[in-house]
Amino acid sequence: MMKVFLLKKPMFVRGLMIGKTLKTVPLSWNLIQRINIFRCGGIAVGFSWAHAIADGWAATEFVKAWSEVHQTIPISKPPHFVSTLLEARNPPQVTHSTKDYLSTEKLVDSASVNNQIPEGTPSYQTIVFRLSTHQVDDLIDEVQGGPWKYGTVTAFEAVAAFTWKVMTEARDLPDSMITKYVYPISCRQRWEPQLPDGYFGNAAHMSCLPLKAGDIKKNHISYTAKVIHDDIAQTDTKYLKSAMDWMQIELGKGRDIGFNCDYYSGADVQSTSFIHFPIYETDFGWGKPLYYSFPIQDLFGDGLALVLPAPESGRSRCVPISMQQEHMKRLFENELFLKFQPNLKNYEYCTKRFTLPA
Repeated sequence: MMKVFLLKKPMFVRGLMIGKTLKTVPLSWNLIQRINIFRCGGIAVGFSWAHAIADGWAATEFVKAWSEVHQTIPISKPPHFVSTLLEARNPPQVTHSTKDYLSTEKLVDSASVNNQIPEGTPSYQTIVFRLSTHQVDDLIDEVQGGPWKYGTVTAFEAVAAFTWKVMTEARDLPDSMITKYVYPISCRQRWEPQLPDGYFGNAAHMSCLPLKAGDIKKNHISYTAKVIHDDIAQTDTKYLKSAMDWMQIELGKGRDIGFNCDYYSGADVQSTSFIHFPIYETDFGWGKPLYYSFPIQDLFGDGLALVLPAPESGRSRCVPISMQQEHMKRLFENELFLKFQPNLKNYEYCTKRFTLPA
């Protein structure tokens, strides 16, 4: 997991001796920070750590607490270090089948069964498009006005359904092919008893939600949004504890656990949402961040769609999408995509403007 905050007019970072050149500060093998000061006076703060240790919420709270320490003010939300709060039961009780994980033979010298980058991977392209508050509201209205009714539509459900549908159509997947929307669901509010405020650890459950590509393509966007909504609603504490108990049993057999998806199939969408994270509450004393980013790498596979908050707050969203180059070209011709991105320039303009020379 790596994140980048762009701040402005820094003087120094408390506890770190920073000159005008890039410095990498490894605080441990599991956390690396990188700070870059620009000639204009701005500063970029980047850090990377092992996701197995802590999730995105803990990462954001860490940076916020760091900024408060720098200002010599009390930490607003002290971390809660009790890893035993998220443990498998003894004895384990598997009451639900899990669609989200799979058990494999133990791999040697490998961090994850899902991060095996195949040889001869195609060239990928990334764009970051914005959805204003007005556009997100229009997208919600589009879902609510569709034939698949289910009550209140959240901004995440609408944006997630939008990206999954337009990417599936741009890829022109066969109707019978299974595509999966892979995204984390926080256990923090779903776990019983509820985890304490400030819990530091990895409390993210990874959902691998399957659908036939044809069902996504032929149906109104409200169909995909409802499937996502139902998946979130069904992920309760009973399901989560059953999944954790199942993993404990498989690990006890000397096996590995992986996500039930294929990062490089060209069919799945790997996603995550940071819209509720206190990203723009971070202040080292120089003001709020101007920009927040999540580096895009081939490691994340073929088909990435992030949902990030925009600096102007509200419902505005920044949505980086990464796909194969030929699929990205078709995305710029997609009717639904252009309906909610009417001011986006054509593909040739964007690639010439934003692609760095080799």
